[in-house]
Amino acid sequence: KRDWAKLREVNRIAIEALQLAGHLARPGVTTDYIDEQVHNFIIACGAYPSPFNYYQFPKSICTSLNEVICHGIPDKRPLRNGDILNVDVSVYKFGFHGDVNETYLIGQVSKKSKYLVHHTFVALEKAISMCEPGALYREIGDVIGKYIKKQ
Repeated sequence: KRDWAKLREVNRIAIEALQLAGHLARPGVTTDYIDEQVHNFIIACGAYPSPFNYYQFPKSICTSLNEVICHGIPDKRPLRNGDILNVDVSVYKFGFHGDVNETYLIGQVSKKSKYLVHHTFVALEKAISMCEPGALYREIGDVIGKYIKKQ
């Protein structure tokens, strides 16, 4: 029971840190600034940002902008209208890691971008519904591929 409480706590911190990042993600704000604010929040909670210094990763969160698939490094470029930003927050506390991410549409985005993000999310939900003991990766991948090809 103690471990469940610790897991809930570390994941609560991760979720709140991600919500902070989402609140800050708007045109004109840099991902460096978002990283700094989230870093300070995580430390204030008595936790540690898992990516920081992991294999020399220089930041506390991952910010993948537009064509960057994953694990993008926050930088000084300001976010712009139409950007698609994925934020990945990983937090370490009590010997556990909490890991969450979300995709944010920055400012005014095109219908094409909304379409892409929506159907990517639906594909993710379909993949998650396939996950169970004994499920094969290829079957999960097939569900994603078939759905996306229809779109």
